Amino acid sequence: VRALRPCDPARQLAFVGETIQGILTELDDSLPLLGFAGAPFTLAAFLIEGQSPGRGMPACLELARTQPQVFGDLMERLTDMTVAYLSAQARWGVHAVQLFESVGDAIPRDLYERFAQPSHRRIFAELPAALPAVLFVKGSPFPELMLESGAAVLSVGGNVPLGDLLGRGAGRIAVQGNVDNRVLAEGDAAAITAAVQACIAETGGRRHILNLNHGLLPETPFDNVLRFIQAAREVELPAAG
Repeated sequence: VRALRPCDPARQLAFVGETIQGILTELDDSLPLLGFAGAPFTLAAFLIEGQSPGRGMPACLELARTQPQVFGDLMERLTDMTVAYLSAQARWGVHAVQLFESVGDAIPRDLYERFAQPSHRRIFAELPAALPAVLFVKGSPFPELMLESGAAVLSVGGNVPLGDLLGRGAGRIAVQGNVDNRVLAEGDAAAITAAVQACIAETGGRRHILNLNHGLLPETPFDNVLRFIQAAREVELPAAG
């Protein structure tokens, strides 16, 4: 852990900045650009397991429980790196950033509260105040803790009612989600349209970024992605009160 070097994005990740600026030039203000980073617990899982932790992360969880000081030191270093990386993306011109806790559904609550939650809070507290920031936690097992993360937008799975989460956020947050990605992969046009309409109806389209519960599945037909976008554009939102 002590051998990990601090992250200097300007020197080590200059190619990311060049890519961001190239994309912004191509977009010419036609669309916003979202930056992103993996959250520290997720990064720790990749490092300790030595591979994608998608099928489990037993070594990571064992280290967190049996050597909490070592794991805590690792989390602090990864949190420093993540703040530096996302802050650099903001300087390079992204319009917002998203933090991905891609192993969120596999973190027991006690370890989430001890390690993941503090890292989320520190990252969002140390990012530029004007930079909109999104927190995604796969499976969203602890939405009440996501509410206390400091993120402006919470991206949640299908197990979290969007309207309820907005209400609990009391005007402090927006929500992102949460159409089932299997509907896009397996459904027909009617099913996709119905899912989009039901999702938007939960919030009335206010303080809501329409999205999936997780990423696109590899087998998703591109025509279904287009149907998702078109269905969203066809929804008629009520006039703002």
